[in-house]
Amino acid sequence: MTAKALLLALAALCAGLQWQGLRSHLAHQAHHRLAAEAGAGRLEMADSGLVAALLAAPAGAAALFDPHLHRSRAVLHQYAADLIAAANGLDPLRPAPDPEAVAARKAALRQLEAAAARQPLDGDLWLRLAVTGRTLGLPERQLERYLERSRLSAPYEGWILRRREAF
Repeated sequence: MTAKALLLALAALCAGLQWQGLRSHLAHQAHHRLAAEAGAGRLEMADSGLVAALLAAPAGAAALFDPHLHRSRAVLHQYAADLIAAANGLDPLRPAPDPEAVAARKAALRQLEAAAARQPLDGDLWLRLAVTGRTLGLPERQLERYLERSRLSAPYEGWILRRREAF
């Protein structure tokens, strides 16, 4: 009898955790969709308001169980920084003295670092860290560490490899 009760309690706990993850995933479809498009090269100035609204919305407690949400939000932070740079006529891959762009790039760097800590085998996140680090003028040694982690975690993924080589 005790074993059955314990098994039932464990099953209920697992179902509750899965439910939280599913709810979070469904609630953040807009984040995931726009992050995927931004990751593929989208740069639409009209997205500025949407990105700001998505990033201002609280992620909620369920986000603790959704590492994909952290990744999407990090990519959206980088996209927001790229939109600010484009709006101010700045090169999206070079450091600039513009305070608004620097603040957005620093926020993106923090979010990317947090996402990479949750998903250390995501070679794209490490490459994004290198790109964002370059826009902030980080030391070459740190950029090389990010690139090396990208190489180690995604050595043969063609879409990352091409971007890494271009970097």
